Amino acid sequence: METSLLPFPKTILSFLDQSIMGQDDAKRKIAAAAYQHYMTHSAKTMGAIESTPRSNFLLFGPTGSGKTLIAKTLADFLKLPFIQVDLTHFVSTGYVGEPLGSIIQKILGASKNRWHAEKAILFFDEFDKIAGSQMREKDVTGFALQAELRKMMEGGVHSWRDRAGAEHVLNSSGVFFIFAGAFPSLPKIIERRIGAERIGFPCPSSSKKQEKRDFELLSQALPEDFDKLGFLPEIIGRMGDFAALQPLGERVMESILLYAKGSPLKAVQDFFRLHAIELEFSKNAIRTTARKALKLSTGARALSTILGNIIEDLRFQCPDLQEQGVRAILVEDIGKDGCPIFKVRKGKPAGIQKRQAFQAQVFSDCAPQRIEQKKTRKAREMHAPREGFLQGEVSSEKNDCAPENEGTQGKGQGIPKQRKGVNNEFHQKQNLMRFAAEKQRKRREMRKLICDQIEEEKKAGAPVEKLSKASTTKLLSWLMDIYDETGERFFTSFLERIRYRGRSLASLHQVLMNCEGKSVPTVLFFWDYWEALKEEKERGENL
Repeated sequence: METSLLPFPKTILSFLDQSIMGQDDAKRKIAAAAYQHYMTHSAKTMGAIESTPRSNFLLFGPTGSGKTLIAKTLADFLKLPFIQVDLTHFVSTGYVGEPLGSIIQKILGASKNRWHAEKAILFFDEFDKIAGSQMREKDVTGFALQAELRKMMEGGVHSWRDRAGAEHVLNSSGVFFIFAGAFPSLPKIIERRIGAERIGFPCPSSSKKQEKRDFELLSQALPEDFDKLGFLPEIIGRMGDFAALQPLGERVMESILLYAKGSPLKAVQDFFRLHAIELEFSKNAIRTTARKALKLSTGARALSTILGNIIEDLRFQCPDLQEQGVRAILVEDIGKDGCPIFKVRKGKPAGIQKRQAFQAQVFSDCAPQRIEQKKTRKAREMHAPREGFLQGEVSSEKNDCAPENEGTQGKGQGIPKQRKGVNNEFHQKQNLMRFAAEKQRKRREMRKLICDQIEEEKKAGAPVEKLSKASTTKLLSWLMDIYDETGERFFTSFLERIRYRGRSLASLHQVLMNCEGKSVPTVLFFWDYWEALKEEKERGENL
């Protein structure tokens, strides 16, 4: 990954906040650790630094607290391969089971090319299950497996030969290792170490606060605590960062339902929206759903189970409700039996043809062609001029080629070839038109993004002079030239850097007036120099 395109930790954290509710400390740590890992690895590859220590990450906490989701969302944002492996399926080399070296083949198989493979995010789940035991004579899934895993964590080139004899080679120096586990017995070990162990039976009031107390203990974990669980000091010593995840509370559960990007409630609402029905949950219904999910003690995974039980009957009757003209369903509360208490709003049935098209597409590969044939009259009129032009083009090609292919028309070798060529040309023109339209649409979106940012700065009352109409036009032209030359990804990161520096586009315009025709790096360098002079001047006046 190029360092110029590597997002800042703040950008990574803001993206994680869209999908993961709560766990602020863990998200902040993993964002900084991922940035450090890829930044230092790229710098070492380019020769800027001599060496850098491995930075592996350990996530531990109760089940359903978001360990896998944090790692998966991080990989999605960085557009890197994500490989999740369950360590309980692996054994030491030479024993019956899946060898650890097969992970190299998994990484290479999940990547587009070797460049992506060597920067993948490797997520080891159930890390606590491979704790070693001194009581076993052959500890093939404990200390022996940890010893092999330690070699892979060190980085370097690793090779593995599969059963077919093919050799798979991978340099794991740039792979970001994330380990995760519940570690249910770890709080007791920490409690004994700090001398806070209680004697006697727990009272009912203390059992309610046990989860909170366990999280407070987990946040005080040290490498020596993992040694007592059965982990090699060498493997725990290679963990650069630790992050304890707290159990999800009622408010966090409600936030997941309402605001999370992958919320199960939004998925259910999208299903009903396919039937032109708006499904809404009241505050009481959301609160009751969160409370029922907490009782299952499986974290956020319980939300999908509880939600599925609540809307089971409504989901079964969804097509019939659409036929009856139901346009909206409001779930006011959840009864003691788990059934929803809801109200419906009826109107004229809508979206039935679209639903039928979706249903037909499930069982037929030709459904898109049938949908294309059932265009409306307005759509046909819009396409009529283009079709007429192409038909004339085909007919002229046919007439021109007729004398040359008279002797071969009986064999079927004349006109069909010409038609095939014309069809290819037609498809090429269509693809070019679509590409140009899509490029123009994205350009308009970027232009609107810049205009909105300028308007926000004007409303906020930027400390610099406001932009005039002519200055705004000149600034827009310069920024859109950057977008056309560098592309969307670099352009958005460029705008994010301006925002995170606490500067405005109006101040950028003042720099451009003194850097006419200069490149982007030169403008940014002059901007930093100009800001430093201003700050130095202000400090001198204050003194």
